[in-house]
Amino acid sequence: MKMNEDLSKIRQRISQLSKRRQMLENKIMNTGDILKASYYERFIVCGKPNC
Repeated sequence: MKMNEDLSKIRQRISQLSKRRQMLENKIMNTGDILKASYYERFIVCGKPNC
């Protein structure tokens, strides 16, 4: 009987973890609006002799 009880606990834990994973995946995927943007660097010389 001990082995059956252990297997039952393992199955329950797997089920709990599976539900938690699904909840976290849903939370990650539903973060709201995503801003589409670009990033670039621009260097400008100020005009000083050592610049």
